Amino acid sequence: MKKIAAPALIAALFIFLPLAAAQDEAEKPQRYVGVFTAEQVLEHSEQYADAAFIYIPDADALDVFSRVKEAITIKLFYRTDCIDSIHHVPPFIKTIQLADNPFITVEYIGVNRAKDEPADMVAGWDIQLVPTFVVLHGGEEIGRVIEIPQVKIEVDLAQMLQPYAN
Repeated sequence: MKKIAAPALIAALFIFLPLAAAQDEAEKPQRYVGVFTAEQVLEHSEQYADAAFIYIPDADALDVFSRVKEAITIKLFYRTDCIDSIHHVPPFIKTIQLADNPFITVEYIGVNRAKDEPADMVAGWDIQLVPTFVVLHGGEEIGRVIEIPQVKIEVDLAQMLQPYAN
């Protein structure tokens, strides 16, 4: 009986291991590389959508975002499956949505693991860690938050935006 069980076990491994590997591959989060809208970023995964939905931004920071009266661009470099991106991008999106300020433009740029794609979007920005939030006024960088905010993402960014909030 033992002689039959061993070959059967080996045969089962050859059949089921490739299926399990294919299933694991299908369950891995897809990486999105390119430029996206906030809505598209939230559609990347349920984690993003759920986190943004339940997040309540800091009220003082939200007030600053709402009062900005000069053109500001925020370039957000993130990686879909990066845990820090999952933690900080949805709260940022919720803050931007609630502020609903036409003076603030956000470019959501999904990058690859090496942070060198999309090449035309990352060139010259020295992106080492994600997420990286680069704040621009008049085309000049006024600050950035790299990977993990000191307080909360909207609080750190509001400190940079304060001079432009009348």
